[in-house]
Amino acid sequence: PSKKARREPRAPRVDPPPPLPSPRASSGPAVAKKRPREPVSRKPVQEFQDSRGLDVHEHGVERIAQEIAEPVAALLSDAIVHDFPEALRVATVCSGTDSPVLALELVNDARQAGGLPPLPFRHVFSCEIEPFKQAYLKRNFDAPVFADIVDLAMNENGARTCCGAILPVPAFDCLVAGTSCKDFSMLRSRSRQDLEDKGTSGQTFFAAVELMFKHQPRICIFENVKNAPWAKMEEYITGVVPCATVEEGLRGSKKAVSRADNEAHREDDGSPPELLFVATLTKSLVVEEVPRSVGVRVGAEFLGVRAKSGGALRTFKVKKAGERVSLKDVAKQLKLDMGPSSTDVLVFRTPCAYCTVVAKVDTKRYGLPQTRQRGYLFAWRPEFFRGVPDVGAAWLTLLEGLQVPVRFPFSAFCLPDTDECIVRWRDALRGPAGEHVAAGQQRGDFFDGVSSNYKYHKAFRQGEHNGAHIKQDNRTVTNWAPHGVFQLSTPQVMPELVRTEDQRTLDLLDACASKNAEKERDMMHNMTAIDISQNLHMLTPANTHPGVVGCITPGGRIFVTGLGRVLLGREKLLLTGIPITRLLLGSESEVQLSD
Repeated sequence: PSKKARREPRAPRVDPPPPLPSPRASSGPAVAKKRPREPVSRKPVQEFQDSRGLDVHEHGVERIAQEIAEPVAALLSDAIVHDFPEALRVATVCSGTDSPVLALELVNDARQAGGLPPLPFRHVFSCEIEPFKQAYLKRNFDAPVFADIVDLAMNENGARTCCGAILPVPAFDCLVAGTSCKDFSMLRSRSRQDLEDKGTSGQTFFAAVELMFKHQPRICIFENVKNAPWAKMEEYITGVVPCATVEEGLRGSKKAVSRADNEAHREDDGSPPELLFVATLTKSLVVEEVPRSVGVRVGAEFLGVRAKSGGALRTFKVKKAGERVSLKDVAKQLKLDMGPSSTDVLVFRTPCAYCTVVAKVDTKRYGLPQTRQRGYLFAWRPEFFRGVPDVGAAWLTLLEGLQVPVRFPFSAFCLPDTDECIVRWRDALRGPAGEHVAAGQQRGDFFDGVSSNYKYHKAFRQGEHNGAHIKQDNRTVTNWAPHGVFQLSTPQVMPELVRTEDQRTLDLLDACASKNAEKERDMMHNMTAIDISQNLHMLTPANTHPGVVGCITPGGRIFVTGLGRVLLGREKLLLTGIPITRLLLGSESEVQLSD
C-alpha cells in the first residue's frame, strides 16, 4: 500500500472559543485573537544519584559518620555536661591524614545538624615526618605540625616543627598514635620485624610510648595492623608481664616472627634466652638482659610478683649489691608457676600507671565496604576513671555498639568516567609519559621463564595455590602476546591502561577471569576488585564478599573489573573513610594520595 493509503485520517481541528467581550470594550464586533504560545520551561538537568543510593559528591562518608554517631548521641550529651568542663585537647602522632580530628569534626557536624551541642575539643598538634603529608596537614589544620616523633619524644626544651621553628610541646589529654605498620604487615612474608629490630614500626612505637610517659595524658589510642605484637605492646605500657607467656615466644600471630628471631631460635635450639636481673646498691633488681618474648626495657626496676587479678606484691630478697639474678632464681624463691596455666604476673616500675585493652576491628563492620582488619590499643590512667568498675570492658562494649552495616557497595564510592580526575588520568596514559612506559613494559615474553613470578603463574594454571586448571595460552580477557601485542575481548577494559601494564599483570587478569568462570561468574560483568600489585598465589581471585573491596594498602593497585581500570588515590581515600570534599588537596601525585 502507498503512504497515502496507510495514512490515518486526522481529527478535525477545533478552534478555541472566542474570548468574551470585556464590559469596558467598545460595542463593535468581537474579534477573536490568536492565543499566544506559552513559553516552554526548561528545567536544569538533574544528576541522579548512583542506583545503589550513594553519590560520592553527596557526602557519603559524612552520612556514614552520622549513622555511627546516632546511637551514642545521648551518651555524648551527658559526657559534655559532666566530663568536659574544658575542651578535650587532642594530639596525634604519625598523623597521616589526621583522621581522628576529621572524625571528631564529622561527629560534631552530625550533632549540630540534629540540634545537639558539639563535643568540645581542641587539636593541639600533629606529628608527621613525610614532607608532602606535612604540607597536607598545614593546609587543612591550624595546629602546629612537628617533624619527627623521636625528636618530639626525646627533647626536653621543645621540638622542631615542619617549618623549622623550635616550639614547646603543648599539653594534651588524648594521644592518638597510628605508628608505622610496615614491619608488622602480613605482606612482608620474608622480612617481618619485631619491636626490638630497630625498624620503623618499633622506633615509632617506642617514641610514642616515651611521649606518653613524659606528658601522661588521660587516654591514649594506638592503631596498627591486626597481627602486630599487641601483647608485648601492652607489657611495655603497663609494666605487667604474665608468667604464663614469658617462654611462649613472640606475641600475636605466629607469622609475625622476624628473620632475626628465626636465627636466634635456631642457635638456641628453640629455647629463648632468659630474663636476667642485677641488684643495685639499694638492693633492688633492675633488668639487665631481656628475651625477645618479653615486653620490658633494659634498666626497668623489678617490683615483684602478684596474682593476675590483683593483690599484694611478693618481692624478691636480694643478698648483696651487684648480684646477678635469673628469672629461674626468682621463680624458685617466690615459688612461681611458670607454666601456661600460671595466674601470676611479673610487675615492673613504669613512669606512670596505665591500664590497657586491645580490640580487633574490621572496617566493613563500620559502614565502609572494605576489608581492613586493624587492632586498637586503648590505654587509660585509672585515677581519672574512679567509680568505673571495668573501663576496658566498657570501652569494648562501646566500640561494638558503634557498628553499622555496609549499605553501599564499593563501586558507589568510585568516581564516574566523566570526572575530571579520571579524564586527566586517561589523558596522561595516552600522552608521551604513557607511550614511554608502554615501550618498556611489553618487551620479551613473560612465559620464557626468566621472570621470578613465572613459577606462580605456571602453578596457578596447573591448579595449585587454589588456581584454575587452564592452558598456558588461555587468555580470555586481554589475549596478550609477546612484545606488546594484545586484543581485548571486552570494551569494559580501558586499552590505554592495558598497554602500560606488564605481561605479568595481564596474565594475572586472564587467570583470575578463568578462576571466576569456574565458579560460574563472569568477572567482567561483575564488580570485582583485584589487587594486581600482588603475586597470583597471594590473591583470592573470586571475591568472597561481593560489593566489598579487599584491604587497600598504600602501594596496592586495585583493578575494578566493572570499571576497567584501577582505583585512583581519591577513591582510595573515600573507601578509607576520608571525606575528600572537605579537604584541600594540592599537587599530590597518585602515589602520594594512595599513601
